[in-house]
Amino acid sequence: MAYVEPPTAHPASGATDVLHGPLTPVRARRAEGLSVRRLALALDVVVLTSFVILQGDIPATIYAVLTLLALKGAGIYGPRLRPRTGDDLPRILAAVAVPILVLPFVASDQRVLQIVSILPVVLVTLLVGRSVTYAILSRARTTGRVRERALIVGAGDRGVEMSRLLDEHPEFGVEPIGFIDEAALTTLPLPLLGGIDDLPRLAAAHGVDRVIVAEWEGEDRDIVPILRACTERHVHIHVAPRLFQLGTAPTHPSTDWLWTTPVVRLPETPQRTRAWQLKRAADVVLGGLVLLFATPVFAAFALAIKLTSRGPVFFRQTRVTQGGREFELLKFRSMPVNDTSDQRWGAGEIRPTRVGRLMRATGLDELPQLINIVRGDMSLVGPRPERPFFVERFGEEIPGYEDRHRVPAGLTGWAQVHGLRGETSIEERAMFDNEYIEYWSLWRDVVILVRTVKTFLAGEGR
Repeated sequence: MAYVEPPTAHPASGATDVLHGPLTPVRARRAEGLSVRRLALALDVVVLTSFVILQGDIPATIYAVLTLLALKGAGIYGPRLRPRTGDDLPRILAAVAVPILVLPFVASDQRVLQIVSILPVVLVTLLVGRSVTYAILSRARTTGRVRERALIVGAGDRGVEMSRLLDEHPEFGVEPIGFIDEAALTTLPLPLLGGIDDLPRLAAAHGVDRVIVAEWEGEDRDIVPILRACTERHVHIHVAPRLFQLGTAPTHPSTDWLWTTPVVRLPETPQRTRAWQLKRAADVVLGGLVLLFATPVFAAFALAIKLTSRGPVFFRQTRVTQGGREFELLKFRSMPVNDTSDQRWGAGEIRPTRVGRLMRATGLDELPQLINIVRGDMSLVGPRPERPFFVERFGEEIPGYEDRHRVPAGLTGWAQVHGLRGETSIEERAMFDNEYIEYWSLWRDVVILVRTVKTFLAGEGR
């Protein structure tokens, strides 16, 4: 057994910044040109567009759009290592079947039956197209036309075994170029390029497309920000679950198999998905519409505030949003003017005004934040923004608190719909906020908004 010290890695020109900067793996962009994601999506679009052209009416168009959205939601367009039609079949079948439930609302019974009668042809065409896609990709990978570069985290027996499997099976299209670990206690088939802290820099310097975490002996909280830094550079992360021999590997579209070894692919950073762009569009459209229709409410509260207490209509306070950026948050003023509120936790002995009690009881004092949303300071859904004084304090005291600033602050959030408002646990709020970010989807935003409206109607605004 040879003890191998990690060599000092020398970054390529322009790759000096570990976590920030414009570096983008060049090879990743080339490999993505012939990826599962693009080929499969392109063929599915062709099939469903042909269906719409042949049918030529609005119900068929609605069905095709819903089917494409269902296919996207099924998670079968991800950058998988070993895509297979058989694995996709149940999800494609469900994506073709579920939109049928909408057809009775947009078409006559006879038209619904006509569309349903042609769906077996649509299903078979989608499956054939998927098989052709995977065959093309497998051929391109095996012949070396598409090769993605990979770093393996863990220089132990498991990491060496994964390196061997990738070399022996070119159909995965992955070329391991080295190991990441603090040291190795065995002879390695590839160089030990550096420690875990070097991973983002090395991934950028070597044009790495994938990182495979075979094993990790340190604390999970130490490696999490490093892996996040890699995903922000479009590097795909695969993590091998422990005790998979006992059937602990999840059955999910993000699960791949390196021959007999399962690896779970981490989700993409939400802000880099097209769905995130739709989220921002929804913020502007919905926020603008509510502002328009709520104009009479704005006028009524403004007049009531002016008539019942001294001071401005709006309460303005500096808060922190995405990336630590500060902005001026707006609320209807519900309390007497208080110059110490930026460093006071809770309301203390200060009592709300008469109008303020009504607004705070219903949550209507938050209504002006729709202006912040339309401006781009906030989103309809996201972690609630906090004052800079407390952001600094909580960031020092609570692990993971600063991670909640990866996305814009929100009018409502995952923590709030679980009852974490006011003077409740900051640790739990941070955990809920980070869970929301890691597992974000447009559907979860819809759920949060519906639950928020339900809370509002039930008079539980505070």
